[in-house]
Parts: sequence; structure tokens; C-alpha cells
Amino acid sequence: MRTQDYLEYVYSLASNGADTDKPFWYLSGPMSGYPQYNFPAFAKAAETLRGFGYNLVSPAELDDPEVYAAVINDPQGTSLDSDDHARLLARDLVIVSLPNCVGCMVLPGWNKSVGALAETYVAEVLGKQIVAFYEDIAGGPVLLPLERNEHVTI
Repeated sequence: MRTQDYLEYVYSLASNGADTDKPFWYLSGPMSGYPQYNFPAFAKAAETLRGFGYNLVSPAELDDPEVYAAVINDPQGTSLDSDDHARLLARDLVIVSLPNCVGCMVLPGWNKSVGALAETYVAEVLGKQIVAFYEDIAGGPVLLPLERNEHVTI
């Protein structure tokens, strides 16, 4: 696939979950080794954040139906091989680097995830924001900005 075609493909994927013509956030967090690759946590966070008006892209919403089916039926979060991981991470790093991406909202456990560390590193290098996402007792979003370099531990 030509580079231009790939970039257009990734942009169209990202546009499925967010209005990428406007500023948007990228939802980042741990996946591998979590039941169902942590998709339920990504879905809950995306629903909460969108309910409060945030425009965001969640990587858990971007996979083709075959990958999604394998992931959602994986109790250990280990069914994807290294080629799948490389392909999906490359896609996600492109999304984080898009000009309208404001930065990363990170889920708990992000700092133990190679993928989330790579995503936040790219965001940091590009001068984008990194915020930690938590839910308050009422189910509303709590966003805590991370200090520069606080999250980069590669």
C-alpha cells in the first residue's frame, strides 16, 4: 500500500469514532494481557467522555470485524501476534500525530503498557497534552494533566 493511501485509510478509520476535522483526543491505555484486551474499559471511558462532550478516538473502536471478534472473545488478552501488534500500534501512532489530535487521555495502567507509552511519547514529542482519565463517584470524568516528562519512562 502506498504511503498516501495508508494515511488516508488511517484517517478514515479515525473519523469513524470522532470528528477528526475538529480537535480530538486519543484514548490510550493498556490492552495486552487484559481480558478482552481491555475493550470494556475503553468502551466505558469513551461513552463517559463523549457524554460530556469530548471528541475522541478510541483504538478499541477501529479494528476490522475479524480482529474485534478475536479480541472480544479473548479472556487473557493474548490472541494477537506480534505482527498484529506492530500493525495496530503503527496505525495508532499515526492517529496521535494527526494535526487535530489534542493529545492523549490515558486510562489507569497506561504506564505499564508499551503501546500507551509509545503513544504518549509521540504526543509529548509533538507538544500535545497528556491527561489521566478517571471516573468520579458519580460517573463523571476526572482529568488530571500530567506534568511534562512525568509520563515518559521509555
